Amino acid sequence: MIQHVALLTTIRPLYDIPREAQLRFPDYLALLGSTATTVIPPFNVMNPMAKPHIARYLDQLINADIDTLAQQWIAETTAEIGDCGDYRHGFGVADDVAGGWTERSATEMRQRFASPYQQWLTTVLFASDPISISHIRNLVRATLFRHFWQAQHGIPTNLAGMLWQEQRALQFSGGIPTLPADEMDYTDQIIRAYLSAHDYPTQIAVLFGDAVARANGFPACGFAPNAALAWACATPFFQQKLD
Repeated sequence: MIQHVALLTTIRPLYDIPREAQLRFPDYLALLGSTATTVIPPFNVMNPMAKPHIARYLDQLINADIDTLAQQWIAETTAEIGDCGDYRHGFGVADDVAGGWTERSATEMRQRFASPYQQWLTTVLFASDPISISHIRNLVRATLFRHFWQAQHGIPTNLAGMLWQEQRALQFSGGIPTLPADEMDYTDQIIRAYLSAHDYPTQIAVLFGDAVARANGFPACGFAPNAALAWACATPFFQQKLD
């Protein structure tokens, strides 16, 4: 059984404390947990020293009653995919607007391709994204589906396995990225040379695009943002080959 834990209202008061490390950070550490068995992983993605925009973002989520909706979405999703084991689920808000320690592609890689920690599943919400109920629902469904998928197939280590997982997760959850026809044709011509890649720089370049790769100091591979994910979701050959 997956139990959703309402963490947004728990962490929101942190951002009413003056933004000084000696005042706010001890409260954050107390919320995070001090041992491996008490730590709350969704708080790991939070920026404890965030500026007021995170408080406003949390207020919008709380006012939209996202935690109550998440309970409904989890019940619906587990009814579709089956038992996922005993886990807790919570939202973590990543500060990719003005958070110095948040790099979005690294956070997304952990969200998609890492094992759950301490029986927690985390759905990451990025502060740069407009709040959309349908989008957040898709994210929760994708979080649960990835966990279910990885229990059956393991954590993917090369790009082919990553794209296979994400193809199925996005098709299940919704929000499939699209590409113009010419960009799809171009992606189809170049992507197969990278499907066996295990190295992190290549995976970042292919999954998130050249601009993200360059920002991380990695070589570009010729991909537009989300082009590989759009290609995986739209390519029957890819699906048949990996099945």
